[in-house]
Amino acid sequence: MVNMSIKKKESKMASSLPSDKIILTGFMGCGKSYFSQRLAEALKLPLYDTDSLIEAKEGISITEIFSRYDESYFRTLEAEIAFDIQKSSQAAVYATGGGFPIFYHDILEIGTVIYMDIPFKQIVARMSTEDIKKRPLFQDLDQALALYNSRLELYKKRSHLQIDATQSIEQMVQCVQSFLHTR
Repeated sequence: MVNMSIKKKESKMASSLPSDKIILTGFMGCGKSYFSQRLAEALKLPLYDTDSLIEAKEGISITEIFSRYDESYFRTLEAEIAFDIQKSSQAAVYATGGGFPIFYHDILEIGTVIYMDIPFKQIVARMSTEDIKKRPLFQDLDQALALYNSRLELYKKRSHLQIDATQSIEQMVQCVQSFLHTR
C-alpha cells in the first residue's frame, strides 16, 4: 500500500499552478538527489539539482561557498536559481537544497512542490560520514536537529504533496505519478 498525504489546495491556486515543474523539497540527507533521478526517469523529464547548479555557476563546492563566504551569500545564489526555475518554461524535476523552500517563499507558484517527509533519526542513520562532511549545516547533530525541527512546519506548509520518504523508491515514484495524474 502506498502511503500518500495530499495537501488541500485553495481552488484559485490549484488551477493556476504549473504541473510541469516538479520541485522536490526536504531536509538535508532525506534522499532528494537519489529519488529525483528515479522520478525524472519515470516521468521522462530532465533533472536539475539546485546545489549542483550553484556549484557549476561558482566553480566551487557548497562547502567551499559556506567556508569562503557565508550562508547569506549561498542563499543569494539559491534565490537566483529559484528565479531561473520560475521563468523557465521547461518541464523538469528539480532537487533542491534543504533550505530552498524556507528561504524562497514563492515556491508554490513555480511548480508542483513535493515534500519528502522522513524522521531526523532516519536521515542520520542513512548518511555516511562523507555525506555529513559535505553538509556545512550538519556538522553539529544537535544544531542540525534544531534546524530540522524549526523547518518542519514550513516544509509541510510549502508543499502540494507530502510523501513518506521511508518508503521504497518505487512506492514514492508511484505516489507522485498518482498525484500528478489526478491534477
